[in-house]
Amino acid sequence: MNHLTDEQLRELEQKLIDEKTRLEHNLSGVGRVVGDGDWAATPPDPETEEEDPVSQADRYEEFYNRGGAVAQLESRLSQVTLALDRIKKKKYGISEISGKPIELKRLMANPAATTTMDEMDREPVQLNSERGGIFDQQNTEEDSSTEE
Repeated sequence: MNHLTDEQLRELEQKLIDEKTRLEHNLSGVGRVVGDGDWAATPPDPETEEEDPVSQADRYEEFYNRGGAVAQLESRLSQVTLALDRIKKKKYGISEISGKPIELKRLMANPAATTTMDEMDREPVQLNSERGGIFDQQNTEEDSSTEE
């Protein structure tokens, strides 16, 4: 972290804190906490006690969309929280791949960055979730038939 001044570090930390607050606020609008920081989508409230089928379908679609929003927001919240933890542990701003300092320009654009600009294309992409999902399924029938 010695490549960052105290002022730069405070500014980046504040950006992360502000983003964390914003993410938690956005998450609370579409979901709720269901465990150790995990979030789950909440269904929208029904408009009336006896909804017509179209309204029910709209609510189901909205609930489905909320699930996707929760997944994206929760993933980013995790990245931001980990970045704040790295600041506390004095390991912030160092690439997880090479151990090299992450450029200030990159950190200003994405304070939760874990790699240098040169390493961006090698960043791991997380397609699965802790609760499971379509990307977690391995060796589906379709996949196994194409491997032969």
